[in-house]
Amino acid sequence: MSAMIYTKDVTVPKNTAVGSETRSTIKVANGFINKLDILFPSGCAGLVKVALFLEGTPLFPSTAGMAFLGDGETVSFPEFVKIRDAPRVIVVKASNVDDTYGHTISVRIGILPEDVLVPAILGKGITNMLSYLVNTRRRGG
Repeated sequence: MSAMIYTKDVTVPKNTAVGSETRSTIKVANGFINKLDILFPSGCAGLVKVALFLEGTPLFPSTAGMAFLGDGETVSFPEFVKIRDAPRVIVVKASNVDDTYGHTISVRIGILPEDVLVPAILGKGITNMLSYLVNTRRRGG
């Protein structure tokens, strides 16, 4: 099995306060979350906040009570969170304190199956170790 990429567009109406966030769900399969992207279109002006939860526990960001925000940018980072006992549901909570406009945020979650990720990590580790050994030997170490 190859990488799975889950996407969700979340429309957040104007005046959606923290504590009354919109909630959208993304069902995901077993594997490792290896990439997260949250796209904030221009005009959000830092007024839209997004947080992801798994089983009621903060997932991204992992700090309780915090959220991502942006304006014309993509919050993106690599990750290695194991998902098991699929299907699992990731909840996207979003607020929007803009009193004039609603906004649509796009969330992308990349998941690699364990049988793909583990060999890739091992291969990279072996490559890094061999490179280190070759370079150390060249320096006479």
